[in-house]
Parts: sequence; structure tokens; C-alpha cells
Amino acid sequence: MSAITLTVASFLLFTAGGVIWLNPRRFSNQVFSLVSILLAIWLGCVYNAMLVGAAGGRTPELVYWLRASGLVAAFLPGSIWLQMEATIAGDSQKRRTINKGMPWALLAFFLCAMALHDSFAKDDGEGRIARGFAYAVYTSVALSAFSICFYQAIRKVTQLKGIRRTELQFIGFSIGAAALLLGLFNAFGNLLEIRALNRASILILFVAYLVVAGALIFRRIFDARQIFTFLTQRTILAAMLCSGIIYVPALFNDIVPNATAAVLSILISSGIVLWLYGASTKWLGIDGESILLNARREVIELGLKDASTEKRRIDCEGLLNSHFATNKAVLYYEDDQERKKLFELKSSPKTYQVLCSASWATPESLQRQRSSPASVEIRNFLIKHSLAVVVTVPRGSLTPSLIVALGGKANDAPFTYPEVVRLQNIAELMDNTLTRSQLTTQAALQAKMEHLAMMSRGLAHDLKNLITPISSYLVHTAPLHATGSLESEVYASAERSVGVMNDYVREALFFSERMELKYESVSLRRIFDEVTAITAIRGRHAGVQVTTDIGTVESLRVDGVLILRMLANLVANAIDASLHGKTVHINAAPRGLGWVRLQVIDQGHGIPPEHLERMFDPYFTTKEFGETVRGFGLGLTITQKIVNLHSGKISVQSKIGEGSTLTIDLPVAPPGSMA
Repeated sequence: MSAITLTVASFLLFTAGGVIWLNPRRFSNQVFSLVSILLAIWLGCVYNAMLVGAAGGRTPELVYWLRASGLVAAFLPGSIWLQMEATIAGDSQKRRTINKGMPWALLAFFLCAMALHDSFAKDDGEGRIARGFAYAVYTSVALSAFSICFYQAIRKVTQLKGIRRTELQFIGFSIGAAALLLGLFNAFGNLLEIRALNRASILILFVAYLVVAGALIFRRIFDARQIFTFLTQRTILAAMLCSGIIYVPALFNDIVPNATAAVLSILISSGIVLWLYGASTKWLGIDGESILLNARREVIELGLKDASTEKRRIDCEGLLNSHFATNKAVLYYEDDQERKKLFELKSSPKTYQVLCSASWATPESLQRQRSSPASVEIRNFLIKHSLAVVVTVPRGSLTPSLIVALGGKANDAPFTYPEVVRLQNIAELMDNTLTRSQLTTQAALQAKMEHLAMMSRGLAHDLKNLITPISSYLVHTAPLHATGSLESEVYASAERSVGVMNDYVREALFFSERMELKYESVSLRRIFDEVTAITAIRGRHAGVQVTTDIGTVESLRVDGVLILRMLANLVANAIDASLHGKTVHINAAPRGLGWVRLQVIDQGHGIPPEHLERMFDPYFTTKEFGETVRGFGLGLTITQKIVNLHSGKISVQSKIGEGSTLTIDLPVAPPGSMA
């Protein structure tokens, strides 16, 4: 037993250093290290007393070590109280908490006086240790002090919320109960001279210490009620099983042989215990598998509904709100430019990588880790946005396809590790559901575009054949009409109409073509300059200035002709949407490794929300046909086609009265090639 005592003492000292290393500024960590050191010193005294007793040493020497252990233990009630207060008050009230502990310091000095008194422990002259009045007072006062700590913990737990409530539950019930058992075991062991009770107290102390250490410094947080419920359930079921195996055979001994009775008792007891295990697990609310199974079933049902990706995302957020009883849930996924912009951590690559490597984070788990710039930034982000947990999917990936962030719970309790794991499992299924939805939507859009392209191709060819003789007639009859005559006005109107039809035929044929890209290295500055030149007249007529900024992006490998057409189309649309005297801005910037982001920003009226979802639909337009403004609804569809051909992504953000931003992400080189 002495070897175990020394091992435990060494472990306590090692833990004290580790706790300070993790977070030296946290008040509760400082106090926990103090408690660890006191317990280690106390165990050191107990270890020396064991050595003296085992070696048959002199009684005065044994008395010395017993007094020494009493002196050290005198400070334990106050240090336990200080640990609870440090957990409750936090770092901001450190000085005030220490000042409130003065009565406990006086109590410790009183106990020290009792431990030094002759009647605490002395040689009775017959080689045994006699304990008198001082020992009785010491034991009674110490037990009362531990009882007060235990009572205060129970009383204050009901007044706290969040992580402080969870930590105090572990501290109060573990240290308080263990301290009471420790005092009782030692008291009865000394009174009845049953040294096994004294030695068993070491194991009780160690188990309680491990529980508290895990509650205060372990990154993974657990719910104290669930832990104690879990342990109580297993203990009761194990006791029932053992009792059944021992006592049930007596019921069958008069009917069947003893061996058969033993087998029957095992089968009956095991069956009853297994049934009780399943029923009590659900009744006590600790059946995590069933909870996860129900949540996964709901996600699958959402995936089977005929809905858009955005609708499914909203449904998934509602499901998370309901399942985890939170005040908000947000899904940031890769294809949602607006939501990615809101996720500020992506602007700090190193911090973002730390989060992705860990796969999850809560403010409480970050507080228990050793402080670093990344952990501080993540924690500040969570606190700023009132988020209680963030998980990334896939786990451990530095380029997650989905990030799930949940707000605080209705009861202000922190997210425990089992809940984080459950959230990760649900988020992975949601990621698969949303990805499937996106692929289905993309396939449907592709089929729709193929169908429309086929219709457009046939219609455009027919119109082209019909327009040709009309155009020829207009060319030959132009000199026949006097300027200013009614005939000349009709002629001019017919000529404009034919021009509009030619533009439509040209766009429809382009939309319906099956193109193969001709990749080349193009200068982005040259592309921007050409776009500015092409749209210059349109800009002057509208009173809109076009500005450009290529940033650090010099060139990229793309189909230069198509990219030029795409940007010219977007800038022309932006000019049409802008107010007189405003500016249309084109810019480029790197976006991660191997990607470039192009943006066309206008300061126009903005796009109504009901139109945003249809912006890229073929033949959808908000422009009116007329003398100067026309629209076929193919411009953005063609733009989307060019982006898709380059394996890029396009999105639009708009606010009424402020303008719109078209964002295009393109790979700097063809997929599968070296940049």
C-alpha cells in the first residue's frame, strides 16, 4: 500500500504542474494546484508513517509523522472551500475571494494547534499510540468543516448556470463526499484499529481527485448529473446481478440439481438486469444512441422532401435548434458566399486551420487549453457572436465543406462532449444531405439547360433563316425613302427590330453551343482594359464610371475570349443597373491556393430578394424591351455557363438601395493541370 501511496502523491505533484502549465492565469487552476500540492504533502506524511510502522520503528517517530499529516490536513477544508469559491467567482474577483477565506485560515490554525497538542497522539508506554481530547476535537471540527463545504456546494449549485454550475457539481459532490468518507474511514480505522479502513481512504481520495481534475482541466466537458446517474445505474444493476446469482439458486434447489439452479439463476438474473438496463437508460435520459438515431431519422426525412437546397438548410437549422434547445443555429457551407463572408475566422488562415484540425470548439474547452493566439481568437469569435459550439465537417479536414455553429442553450448549460460528438454525427449527415441536394439541383439545372438549349438552337436557326430575306430587303430599299418622311421612320423602326432579332439569335446560338475551352495564359490587366474599352460608350451614355483593380493577380490560364465576354456582359448589366454619377468597380484577388476571385460591384437599386433565386434562369429578365434598353434573359445564363465550363463558381449578393455584387471564383489553371 505504501508504494501506491507514493505513486498517488507523485501523480498529484505532476498534475499540479500540468494544471499551471495549461492555464497559469486561471484562478481555479491556481487553487487546484495548491490543493494538489497539499494532498501530495499529506500523502507523503502518510507514506512515511507507513514505512515507520512497517519497519517496527519507534512510536515517537510514528507520532511525529501523524502530527505532520494532521498539520497539513488542517489546511484542506479551507483549500477545498477556496476551490469552490474560485470556480464560482472566476478570475475577476480573485482578491475578494481570498479575503473571504480568512475565517477558514483561522480554522486551519486552530486545527494545527490541536494537532500539536499532547492529547492528539502520544506513546501510551506500551508501544501503542494513544489519542485523546485534542484528536476528538480535531476530527469533529474537520468533519464539520467538510460538511459545511458540502452543504455550501449543494446550496450554490442551484444558484449557478453554465460551466460554473457543472464544475461546482463535480467539485462539491466529489470532494465533499470524498472528504466526508475520508474522515469517517480514518476515524473508524483509528478507533477500531482496522488499518484497512485507513488505507482504503487513499483510494477514495485518488478517485475523487481524478473526477475533479477531469471536471476542471479536461478539454472534454461532461455533465455531472449524467455521470453520477450513469455510475449509480451501473452500480445498482451490478449489485442486482450479483445478488441474483447468489440468492436466486435457493429458489430452485428443491426442484432441480444445484448446477442447474445456478445456471437458471444466471439466466434469469441476466435477463432481468438487461431489461432493466434498457428501460432505465431511456427513463433516466442517458440513452445517447436512441437520441442520435431519432435525430438522424429526422435529417433523412428532411432530405427526402422535395425542396431547394436553401429550404433544406433552413429546415436543418430548425432541427438543430429544436434538438439541442439552442437560441440559434447557423450552417456555413462552401457554396454559400454570403455566409462564408460572415465566418470571420476564415480571414485568419492559421486560426482557421487550428479550428479545423480540432474539428470542434466551445468557449469552455478553449478556456481549459493552454492559451495561444489562435485559441484566444477563436474564443473571442464565439463570445462575440454568442456561439456555444462550432464543429467542422469532415472532421480534421483543413478544407471543411460544412461548418455548424450553435448558440447557447435555453438553460445556459455548456455543451458537453457527448453532445459535441452527437452534433458532429448529425452535421455529417446534414452535409451529405445538402451535398446530395446541390448535386440533384445541379443535375436538374443541367437537364433544363440542355432542353432549353435544344429549343433555342432550333428557334434561333429558324429565326435566322426568316431574318435573312428581311435584312436583304431593307438593304436594297434604304435609298428609296426620303429623310424625314413617314416611310423613313417606318424603315428605321424595322431596321432596329431586325437588329434586336439578330442580337437575340446571336445570344441564343451562343447559349446553345456545345463549346470546348481553348485555354491560354491571359493577362488579367489586358482583359480588364478591354472590358473597360468595350463598355466605355455605354458608361458615358449612362453617366457611370468603370474602375478596375487587379490586385496581386497578374495572369491565369483560361479561355480568354469567353472570360472577356463574361466580364463585358456583367459590366454592361452593372452599368444599366447603376444610377447616374455612380461607379462600377471590377476587382480581382487571390482566394486560397490555386483560385482567384473576380467581382463586379455596382451602386444601383439592388435586386429584390424574390428575383435572386431566378437570376441565372434562362429567359428570366427584369429589363424591358424598348429603344435603348432590352433584355432576353440569356446574359447571366451565358455567364453561368462560362463559369461552369471553367469549373468555377458564381454567386450574387444584393441589397435594395445599395447595389449588387457578382462574385466569380475561378481556378488559376485548368483542373487536373499544374498551376
